[in-house]
Amino acid sequence: MSKRQERQQVPTAGQSQGTSFLERFKIEVDFRERDGNLLINGLRGLIKLTPKGHETYEERLERERKKGHDEAASYGAASIGGRRFIFYATHKDFCYGTFGRVAGEKFVKAAELAAERGLPFIAFFTSAGARQHENYTALLQMTRMTALAARYKRTTNTPYIAVLHNQVWGGISASAVPSADLTIAVEGTRFGFAGPQVIESAEGERPPEESQTAETAVKEKRLDMLVKEEDLLAVLGEILSCIGSPGKGKISNDDLRNLPLVPTISEKKRFRFGQSASPEIIYPRYREDVLENDAGQHDLVVLSKSVEKINLEDLHARFQMLMTDYRRLDTETILRLCFESFVPLYNVEVRRQYVVYPSIIAGLGRIHSQTFLVIGNQPSYFTPNNKPGWINKIASYPTPADMRYFKRMLKLGERHDLPAVFLTDTPGAKAAISAERADIAREIQECIEAGISYKAPTISIVTGVLGSGGGLVSTPIADFNAMTEYAMAFVAEPVSATTILYSQANPELARVKNTTETLRATARDQKELGLIDDVIAEPEGGAGTNPIQAAELIQRYLLEKLREINSRSKHRRLKRRFEKIRLLGGIPFKELDAI
Repeated sequence: MSKRQERQQVPTAGQSQGTSFLERFKIEVDFRERDGNLLINGLRGLIKLTPKGHETYEERLERERKKGHDEAASYGAASIGGRRFIFYATHKDFCYGTFGRVAGEKFVKAAELAAERGLPFIAFFTSAGARQHENYTALLQMTRMTALAARYKRTTNTPYIAVLHNQVWGGISASAVPSADLTIAVEGTRFGFAGPQVIESAEGERPPEESQTAETAVKEKRLDMLVKEEDLLAVLGEILSCIGSPGKGKISNDDLRNLPLVPTISEKKRFRFGQSASPEIIYPRYREDVLENDAGQHDLVVLSKSVEKINLEDLHARFQMLMTDYRRLDTETILRLCFESFVPLYNVEVRRQYVVYPSIIAGLGRIHSQTFLVIGNQPSYFTPNNKPGWINKIASYPTPADMRYFKRMLKLGERHDLPAVFLTDTPGAKAAISAERADIAREIQECIEAGISYKAPTISIVTGVLGSGGGLVSTPIADFNAMTEYAMAFVAEPVSATTILYSQANPELARVKNTTETLRATARDQKELGLIDDVIAEPEGGAGTNPIQAAELIQRYLLEKLREINSRSKHRRLKRRFEKIRLLGGIPFKELDAI
């Protein structure tokens, strides 16, 4: 039985007889509640007018308690697959999950308990916001939750994960949720700060139904991941197996020497295009989720109809190949091939003819006991109706939202001391007025700073095109910088560079070709200029002709450089990285003295 068939046999929360998803989840993780009877007597708050007269806050609380809960939150110890963690949850069936003093106090106690025991902290949220009855007292719980989450992250190196379910509005969405290392939403969750009725009151019209869903928030990178109810438990278990234990996953040089190379898998690159024009957002947890192709298979080793053999010494033709050859290794393929196991931290949108990825994706990759943060550009793919068997590569153009996601993932990796592998293949950042208004220039600067300041070991590899400042986002100057043999680097991709040089929109092809040939853009050029450390060989004809061999060459490079990094102290490694940055493209002292 395949993993997919096994998943289809698991009943969802809605199929459980009268049991909510949260209650079923608590059973599955062996939840042991603490402070279940934490109550505050004599609370005075808002008095609400009802059809039957006045209802005091205490009367409202008593009415809610008859439904089965004493308050809107609970916390305690739990475990997944033997991995212990502290669990906090808000309950939608008590005042719609609104939070006040008691819910805030339980969050504080949960965060403190997780920090004291050095355990992961998982918080499960469904909430209509701060409880109006408690007014400013309820509002201030946002500050308490933010402060305790920050202290937990500052004093531990275990993850804080926020899970969103049903609906999450108001204060939780602006405090405990964005404070998390990872935000995971269950499919169908409604999400936003101001609810639709609040927006309607302020603007005079109700927002579009799809604008405040978790699906939209994930596409816009306001949340990190979207999963199905039946997958949540397994996904959390996989994340905890990678980053759930303090100091987990330090691999020795002896282990590195004895590791097998690329795992044996089918030498097929398959694309699961959707069955309808309506988009479907999937979480690519299993290989078959994306490596199945409903529109036919395409052999990685044999040239397909959509890719012609080219002269790789013709630099303009090489650039076109890098931009269009779907068979070359992308970040997802490297994550799947170069690591023994992986946990994606992103989603994929599929619809008829398209597989649409975020422009930057990240995942946790495991080699032996070592977990890596793998992050880089990711193209999308398209199969045209009028060309059966053809697949077109759609280049990655990162937006400000992609860059904010990039910074969040670096914070996650740095908190857990994960070596980071950066992978670059982009002609540049998104060029649009919307990006300018979202302050893309500042986002690029902050990404560059975050990358070069990352304290754990770093390796940057350009696998395709590096273009402009947007390319520098995913290519920090690292402990080791490399380019694959046929990769290219540009201050601006050739057409843009030619436009700037000649002050000419839509420049003629001859000028574009001349610019490409004379910019010194190849990997060999960057090595000769001292701007990178290494050039990683590609198979004859380029990585697209044999991606399995190309993946082996990249994996071998990663393991070799990790051995070198392991031989240096952290202080020495970071000092060497800064000196490397200091001298990049600089003027030698003798020449400087002559000026």
